Amino acid sequence: MVFVQVFVLFWFGSFIINLNNQMLGVVTSLFQCVCFLGYCMFPLNLAALFVNIVRFHILLDFIVCGLATIWSVKCK
Repeated sequence: MVFVQVFVLFWFGSFIINLNNQMLGVVTSLFQCVCFLGYCMFPLNLAALFVNIVRFHILLDFIVCGLATIWSVKCK
């Protein structure tokens, strides 16, 4: 069930990015948007993996997740 939720959210996000690009007049395909969204999700996936495997301290978990969020927001 979790896989289905992530899969649907990923494709919905790609659809929204593609719709935004079309409104701005940028020519992209849906698969380019999926690739871009995957690139932006990569730091968050690394942070989730690190937090679930290492589990040092809750403050360190927040710092790692915060840095991953900043990294993924700054992806261009």
